[in-house]
Amino acid sequence: MWVLNAVIPYSGEGHSTLMFQQLVILKAIDILEDPVIKNVIVLQTVLQEVRNRSAPVYKRIRDVIGNPEKHFYSFTNEHHRETYIEQQQGESSNDRNDRAIRVAVKWYNEHLKKMQNEEIQVIFLTNDRNNKEKALEEGITAYTCEEYIKSLIANPELVDRLACVSDEGKEIESGKIIFPEHLPLSKLQQGIKSGIYLQGTYRASRDNYLEATVWVHGDAEENKEIIIQGLKHLNRAVHEDIVAVELLAKDEWVAPSSVVLQDDGQNEDDIETEEEKENILKTSDNKSMLRPTGKVVGIIKRNWRPFCGMLSKSQIKEVRRHLFTPADRRIPRIRIETRQADTLEGQRIIVAIDGWPRNSRYPNVSLCFLLNFYISDLNLFIR
Repeated sequence: MWVLNAVIPYSGEGHSTLMFQQLVILKAIDILEDPVIKNVIVLQTVLQEVRNRSAPVYKRIRDVIGNPEKHFYSFTNEHHRETYIEQQQGESSNDRNDRAIRVAVKWYNEHLKKMQNEEIQVIFLTNDRNNKEKALEEGITAYTCEEYIKSLIANPELVDRLACVSDEGKEIESGKIIFPEHLPLSKLQQGIKSGIYLQGTYRASRDNYLEATVWVHGDAEENKEIIIQGLKHLNRAVHEDIVAVELLAKDEWVAPSSVVLQDDGQNEDDIETEEEKENILKTSDNKSMLRPTGKVVGIIKRNWRPFCGMLSKSQIKEVRRHLFTPADRRIPRIRIETRQADTLEGQRIIVAIDGWPRNSRYPNVSLCFLLNFYISDLNLFIR
């Protein structure tokens, strides 16, 4: 069955319509959900690929399409006689889908010109530079997601989110490896089953950011608390994560530290200072009170949720990278990239962690919201 007609997306707020490659949705769904992004056609080819690769992102983009204020529409290009294409001999499924998207974008642009008195331009966004070059060769107006978002000069907050999207999965450029690699879940499960590793709830200390405990659940007589000390042994765990722990040899066991340490440094790359502080822990008293001590070898379940706190503006001028200090002292400081530090400084903000690379001293943030309190209404709004 062929679909003969296509919807004309137009909200009266612009003269362009956006169409995306699937990677844009998968990597930048937070940006697409912003009220600024409107007038979008989402192709069937793209939706199918998103559904195959990420069910949560697929649900989010379907919710956006269902929001009438956003003017997002789906187009079944795989069932339209002008836009359906066959896979060519020797062509991969991915290359066929990329070509199908370009065919649909080009046809839709011509279709809108025929249907509207005033010109509406279709803009194709892709995170694949090779795909962009092919689109330009075929006469399609195409940009990378980064190029398009940076053109929205009236919305600098989108550029901040884009910086987080661009950093996703990447290591900090100048950083060296700080933390051990987390073991894959399959190895963790095998190790826990064989008794090599222990599973428990990670509980960070309020008074010492270089110390935590892991409460291992078992039968009443088997419940135990394991001490974790030192940056590398903490290994990027966050308060209330479910973690896998490897016990250290008894001659490496330590006593709970009475030292109060707050992470108040400004240089996130100053690992030598961290090592000096760890030496203070090792020379603590109470050596007669040694406890089982271990190290985190993997994360079984993350407890990443929105955290409230304040921006700690960098002392270096004209930099985008700053630190966020959570109100809960059990949560580590978080690296945030923003061009709006002057505006956010001194304000209560909400952030959400989206990753913690091995060579980053701090986790990365994906979303940042300003927190407004309306005391008269006793309501809390996150904007």
